[in-house]
Amino acid sequence: TLVELNLSSHHISTSVAKILAEGLQRNSSIKYISIGNSQFGDDAMIELCACLGENCTIQTLDLERKGITGRSAPFLCTAIRESSSVTTVILSNNELDQGLVDLSPCIEGLESLEMHNCGMHHQNASEAMAKALTVATSLRSLELDRNTLDHTHAAVLSSGLKGCIALESL
Repeated sequence: TLVELNLSSHHISTSVAKILAEGLQRNSSIKYISIGNSQFGDDAMIELCACLGENCTIQTLDLERKGITGRSAPFLCTAIRESSSVTTVILSNNELDQGLVDLSPCIEGLESLEMHNCGMHHQNASEAMAKALTVATSLRSLELDRNTLDHTHAAVLSSGLKGCIALESL
């Protein structure tokens, strides 16, 4: 039984992402999917998101270096929120920028979130993440390094961390 699907560093076009999404909808064994370093962009990410809410086995989504931006963030958030199994999301090295506002509501049920170098340098992105962190009571690991956070952004985020009662790693 296939439990881990590692497609890192392979070119995945939008049409291939659609086929992958269709396969994942029917899958009942994959728990870990890694499609990092593929640079497939927003259109392919949107196709993949179409299946994630329906899949009840995927626990970890490694989406590092996907070339995704804020345009696909609302679709990804919806997929994560609809999923009953996703607990770990890796979004590092994507220029999410303002998309972090759209992604913030989906972190409530996550246990681990990696967002290295995601463009978290706008005040409203920091505020949205801080608000989401206040209710992220199951979040055990949060990685935000290599984001350009000034003192104001850091203070805003730290106010949200008070709600993360399970946080073990920051």
